[in-house]
Amino acid sequence: MEALVSGAKKGVMLSLPGIKLRSQELTPVDEGLLKASHYSDIQEVSKKKVVGVVGATQDYAIYVHEDLQARHTTGQAKFLTTALKEREQKTIQIIKASIKKEMKNKT
Repeated sequence: MEALVSGAKKGVMLSLPGIKLRSQELTPVDEGLLKASHYSDIQEVSKKKVVGVVGATQDYAIYVHEDLQARHTTGQAKFLTTALKEREQKTIQIIKASIKKEMKNKT
């Protein structure tokens, strides 16, 4: 069980930068503060799950993310959601490979 959780955590940690980068690429830019405020981190690790987060710290991030009516010269609404969906299969591959490697190393 320890190798499984360890591998999952490593896989999530390896996946987060790609999701963050893609989200930043999709983020609408006015002054660049929202784009620069992106972060990624492991939020929770237990025997049942590993939770990674990607977000933005600017107070107005939720409004920019959710406003589907806004027209941006660069970027788009739902920049976080879109990045996660676009990177979903790659994230799964990375996590699977990390678990497999960890399990192999523990035997």
